[in-house]
Amino acid sequence: MDKILCWLKLKVVLQVEIYPKFVLIIHSFFDQTSHNILKMIKWLVSFNSSLKWRVD
Repeated sequence: MDKILCWLKLKVVLQVEIYPKFVLIIHSFFDQTSHNILKMIKWLVSFNSSLKWRVD
């Protein structure tokens, strides 16, 4: 019986405290990454257009 209670406590702690933090970290990481990728794409596009402009 004690083991079951301990396991339940552990599960609750995992779901309530650890899991949300983990999800938050992953989300912020992906937000950063996608943000950087977007910046890079914008930079590439502007670089390309400036190149074309010079060639013309």
